[in-house]
Amino acid sequence: CFSHHTQFDVDTARLVSLDLQEVVSKQSPKQSSLFVQIARMVGVKKINLSSEDVKSNSIPEIFKSYYKKELQNLNGDRKVLAIDEMHNYRGNSVFMGLLEVDAREGRKWGLELILASQNINDFYFPDTTDGTPKVDLLGFVTHLCLCTAPEGDDLVTFRKYFDPIDSNTGRYKIPNSTLDSIKLDSSGLT
Repeated sequence: CFSHHTQFDVDTARLVSLDLQEVVSKQSPKQSSLFVQIARMVGVKKINLSSEDVKSNSIPEIFKSYYKKELQNLNGDRKVLAIDEMHNYRGNSVFMGLLEVDAREGRKWGLELILASQNINDFYFPDTTDGTPKVDLLGFVTHLCLCTAPEGDDLVTFRKYFDPIDSNTGRYKIPNSTLDSIKLDSSGLT
């Protein structure tokens, strides 16, 4: 028996891991969307404080020393938001849109975004007829790890973003040192 409300507070934690397996479900997309958005909020909550913020008039003078210390701590910490099983969020345009913002703007806060899934198309959504916005996380990839060769639609998407042959020049777009581990033929990646 508890005598107080349960509190969820990870404010001082340096590492937070949330397992959403029990609350993410294809049968309840609204619930799933809410929980992944809350989890993301927890993950990026303390990353975007700048020296301009601390100097501005938006922070009362009495709190500035606290925020200066916070800024020093934030600048020294590695900030990683890692999300596995991205296929679970494929139809969640709100969450995917937030991840696209993180991919676009997180770099200035030192945020490293790690997304994992079995299929490349779990990171790309073309325009749809129902008005769902295009979300293109593949355009922000800085590192790519493939555990199996892409096939079918995934191969088409892979070639669109990562084909090492420049179609205008016919030359390789990636360094020769990287090509040693990739099998190529005249049509590009095989």
